[in-house]
Amino acid sequence: MEKKYQLTKEFIEIDGHKLYRIQAVREFSVVEKGEYGGFIESEKNLNQYDDSWISRDAKVYEQAYVKDYGEVNHEAVVKGHGIIEKFGKVFNNAVVGEFACITGNAQVIQNASITGRAVITDAAVISGDTQIFGDVKVTGVMHIGGTAVISSLNDYFSISSMDESILIIAKGRGEEIWAYRTGLSTVPFKEYKKQVSSQEFELVLKILSLKGWI
Repeated sequence: MEKKYQLTKEFIEIDGHKLYRIQAVREFSVVEKGEYGGFIESEKNLNQYDDSWISRDAKVYEQAYVKDYGEVNHEAVVKGHGIIEKFGKVFNNAVVGEFACITGNAQVIQNASITGRAVITDAAVISGDTQIFGDVKVTGVMHIGGTAVISSLNDYFSISSMDESILIIAKGRGEEIWAYRTGLSTVPFKEYKKQVSSQEFELVLKILSLKGWI
């Protein structure tokens, strides 16, 4: 199969690495022939034969690899041994590094940072200034945002209700606790109280107490 992109002469330097802007040499997926993409250090950073792509001014370097319909866009950075695959997306100013993997339709957006051996999968969305690191797997249709800080499975939990909505509670920086409920934005816990019934709020308070969060 014909290669899909080439490295151009345009380059930037970051962290002591020389990265080259890419250009599509054939049409594939939604990418047109001749279209310019983001920056990579070498062809080892982006698969040449599938529909994965790096757009705008996104940067992928070191041993990081984008494949299997993975997408990196805007000003996002993927480095270390990070892997973006299987429709995983990294957008905006998000950073993925070390041995982290974004896969299975998961999205890392805004200013979120995913490092360590963290795996984000199964359509999970990580946003805001969230930091996830360590040996953590975030899976399922959920949204973690705000300033959540997650380094173990003890730093967040989810509750599914009878109406199929999902509530996510995550630790933030310092004493902060963040809440996300299907159909609502991610908010500090005190704001969450204003958005739900008193019965639901009291139930969550009991769970937080049992976990020693409050």
